Amino acid sequence: MMRRARRRNGARGRAGTRGILLLEVLSAFAVFAFSSVVLIGVVRRATDVTTRELVRQEGADIAWSAMAKLESGLESTLSISGPVRPWVNPTIGIEGFDESFVDESAWEIEVETTPSGFPGLTLVEVIAIRVTPDGEELSRATARQLLRLEGTRAEDEGLGEVDDLQRAIDRAERRGGSRGRSSSSEEAGGTP
Repeated sequence: MMRRARRRNGARGRAGTRGILLLEVLSAFAVFAFSSVVLIGVVRRATDVTTRELVRQEGADIAWSAMAKLESGLESTLSISGPVRPWVNPTIGIEGFDESFVDESAWEIEVETTPSGFPGLTLVEVIAIRVTPDGEELSRATARQLLRLEGTRAEDEGLGEVDDLQRAIDRAERRGGSRGRSSSSEEAGGTP
């Protein structure tokens, strides 16, 4: 009789162990699934933040590139405003270039100018705006700088003349050149 009781208790013990083992496996799977969902959410947010930052940097690059074109005189405030045109390598040209492969840019440029308190300088604000095909604004980057725009230069402003600051720089270079550095005429074999 004792043997039968022991056998029954042993059988129950093994069945109970199996049930506990199954419960442990199910709880481990639930913890793994919950952790995976949380991890996927964290990765998705990090990807979204990275994408937004890349778009913001692209907008800043477009705005400052437009500012450089304005400053150099390659573009005017009117010609640069509007959709961003695709870049074409000027050394290659556009001969034989199939423009159907160029996607329309999602960026637009707006230029605002304001007179400044400095003679001959204008406060220029270049705004690069990324828009959807529906016209919805996705991102915006702004560049502000004082520029001497074409048409604001007066002939009597003395552009190109040597001012006091340039004279001081020239004097310092001459003194520094005679003390420790060889002058260009000495390097060329001439007399100082």
